[in-house]
Amino acid sequence: MPNTDLLQGQLPTNPNGFLITDEHLRTTVPGVFVAGDVTDYIYRQAITAAAKGTMAAMEAMWFLDAQEHVVQKAK
Repeated sequence: MPNTDLLQGQLPTNPNGFLITDEHLRTTVPGVFVAGDVTDYIYRQAITAAAKGTMAAMEAMWFLDAQEHVVQKAK
């Protein structure tokens, strides 16, 4: 079982309790990205989790960069 109890009711899970993401590791909450053992119900391996953690970090960085441009344009 994935350790997703902390997020119960805040993010959608599949019937087995794994968090649901799109192909960019985005959740249904804007700016919230997840990776690793809480999302990977097929492979559940450390190397896969590390790679997806890197992917999620890059997606979060791009998300924040886009938000910064939105804020600057609003000024």
